[in-house]
Amino acid sequence: MSWKVRRASAKCIEAMILSRREEIAQFLGTLGVLLINRFKEREENVKWDIFHAYTALLSQIRSLIPSFSAISLVRF
Repeated sequence: MSWKVRRASAKCIEAMILSRREEIAQFLGTLGVLLINRFKEREENVKWDIFHAYTALLSQIRSLIPSFSAISLVRF
């Protein structure tokens, strides 16, 4: 599969995550696992988009759970 297709797929997944907040719990179980499995991507552009999509998933989950709002992001 072409890197362009993989990159477009990652962007589509991110758009789904950002536009369908009511299904975020289901996305965590399905898309979360899918994105984690793709962290091994060899193309840097695609890998960046995959990480960006996963970050969007975590941000959506964080905004839905009140106790997560008190947790600040740790930077290494």
